[in-house]
Amino acid sequence: MAKTEPIPISASFPVGGVHKGFGLAGQPENTTASALNVWPQDWGGGRARGGTRPGLTSAGSISGIPRHAVPAEWTVTSGADNKVGIVLITNTGLYTVEGDSEDTGLTIDPRIAVTVGADSSTAIYEQRAYLADSALAAVEFWDLTSDTGDDLTSVQAKGTAPTYCGLVCSYGDRLVLSGDRASPQAVYMSRIGDHTDWDYTQTDGAAAWANAGATPGKIGERVTCLFQHNRNCLLVGCTDSMYVLRGNPGAGSASIEVLSREVGPIKMSAICKTGSEHVVMMTRHGLYRMDPGCGSPPVNMSDAKLPDNLSDIDPTTDSVSLAYDSKFRGIHIVIIRNVTGGSAVKDTYFYSLMHDSFWPVDYSADTISFCTTLKSWANDIRSPCLFLQSGAAYKMEETSGEAMTSRCLFGPF
Repeated sequence: MAKTEPIPISASFPVGGVHKGFGLAGQPENTTASALNVWPQDWGGGRARGGTRPGLTSAGSISGIPRHAVPAEWTVTSGADNKVGIVLITNTGLYTVEGDSEDTGLTIDPRIAVTVGADSSTAIYEQRAYLADSALAAVEFWDLTSDTGDDLTSVQAKGTAPTYCGLVCSYGDRLVLSGDRASPQAVYMSRIGDHTDWDYTQTDGAAAWANAGATPGKIGERVTCLFQHNRNCLLVGCTDSMYVLRGNPGAGSASIEVLSREVGPIKMSAICKTGSEHVVMMTRHGLYRMDPGCGSPPVNMSDAKLPDNLSDIDPTTDSVSLAYDSKFRGIHIVIIRNVTGGSAVKDTYFYSLMHDSFWPVDYSADTISFCTTLKSWANDIRSPCLFLQSGAAYKMEETSGEAMTSRCLFGPF
């Protein structure tokens, strides 16, 4: 019998990620039916040859379960010490978190100690950190330059500051509030440059503004997210729709316009911006993105290959957070389902922007419940921070000794 020569098989790493839309025999090229704790690129050298994800190392702890975070820069009273990091709120209050180097970890300082609910958010405006919560009568704030705090109702000089608002951001040199439990479709803006002025009766271009009364810009759904896309574009997200406000609403020509009647970011923590100025958001229909400009509607990033457990998210019971990873060029996704029911189910993914692919991950710290990008002067900690429900903080480190199980299915051949 003639000798059969072996047939060489070329088996490149399936950089297309996990795709379960077909049977195994029809698996799309460069994808895999099963993987865990692997990424498409070698994070040590950046080559697209596959490898295990970086491990976690401890980075300190806070008190409470994280809810929302934003990047921040501020200067202390002396003016000699510039700070950079994030402002983070948990169900126990507001914190500033700084990251100086891989060796020193995080510097975490409590600022406002109050009990907050699930509908809560934070923002930075004029070096003040704000804490908005739908269960609190007044929006709290902490002046980071002088280490003193107050609330908007106490400092209001004109008009009446909104109360019981769970959403806050800054836009166009204004403080913006929404999520009012009595008027959940309303958006309120302070006077330009003055968070104490909420007098909507004034008619000059810098006056306070709200989409109420005869003002154009009615919203039909409860607002769930405020996000400054760029200096001329404020995104207003709802559970199943999205709106945009362009320019200065006090100028008379601005109004809130519809971007989508189908999708919107379901949480303040479910939206982030990439290094290319694209906005990425988690919706009830999957992962969507918006271009850097201020006119294009959101585009589906995941329809063909979206994992089943990243769809049908319930904004009333589930917790969602996204974080852009500039070091490893992707989006971290953390979803906690039934977070209020006592039997939470966790789904954690890394979405590779380089290869348009989803990669399921798990962590030895198995109660990871929140992720956010840590702004830092140090290049070696540009990756996101991951927080447990207990408040313990972790960061990704290439030299971590975290033990993990990793696997990836190749084939069929």
